[in-house]
Amino acid sequence: MDGKTADQLRELTLKPGGERLVDAMRLATNVHIASTPGARNARMRGGLANAPSALRDVLHDPTLRVDKGQWKFLVARGDKGSDPRVLFTHWDGLKDMAAILGHGNPALMRGSELDAGLLGKSGEAKEFAHDTAGDNVFPSGLPAAPRRRAHQTKGHR
Repeated sequence: MDGKTADQLRELTLKPGGERLVDAMRLATNVHIASTPGARNARMRGGLANAPSALRDVLHDPTLRVDKGQWKFLVARGDKGSDPRVLFTHWDGLKDMAAILGHGNPALMRGSELDAGLLGKSGEAKEFAHDTAGDNVFPSGLPAAPRRRAHQTKGHR
């Protein structure tokens, strides 16, 4: 899966059987799962290192493209410069990752570093999207995720 973008991975999960890909990624990144000793002469453990590089990048890269001081300045101006699609490093990647993890068996979420990482990164983004009073800093709110066509969601949760 390395070499594929988050968007390409999302497209794969929309195809028949795509939920199994999500299940496999969750299991591969589950810190509670390890191979038996002797498998390929090394014990393998679940963790984020086993995730596709595009998803690791979404979680490891800084949330913002600019420093916090510049962020505050742009938000205070309230113009197009404060659009999260421009200022967040992986805005589309976060949306793709949420769509990817929306498929598959929810019982496998526990222990998955992909799910935990997405929750953490989403929390950081939410903090930047609201000022100290809790008000949304974007004039028209956060842009809505694109709606899925009926044939894309059939059979997926």
